[in-house]
Amino acid sequence: MKRTFKNVLGLSFAALLAVSSGSCTKEQVSNKETTEQTANAEISTLKAYMSKLVNVPATEIQFKEEKQVFTMFGVDQISKKDLAEAYYYSKKQQL
Repeated sequence: MKRTFKNVLGLSFAALLAVSSGSCTKEQVSNKETTEQTANAEISTLKAYMSKLVNVPATEIQFKEEKQVFTMFGVDQISKKDLAEAYYYSKKQQL
C-alpha cells in the first residue's frame, strides 16, 4: 500500500508539473539567463516551493547533492534544474 502511494504521488507530481508548464505558451528565455538562475537557486526556497505544490511538509523533501535531485519518501522526484525553471517561470507569471 505504501509503495502504491509513493507511485501515485510521484505520478501526480509529474502530471502537475506537465500541466502547469504545458498549459501556457512558453516564452523564449536565453539559456544563459536560465542557467544562472538555476545555479543560484536556493535549496531551501526550492524545497518550500515543491512543498507548496504537492502539499507535503518540506521536512519530507530531501535534496541529493550528488545527483542534484529532490526526493520524497525515498523516491527521486525532480531535478534541481527542472524545479528551478518551474519556480522562476511561476514567479514571472505572478508579476
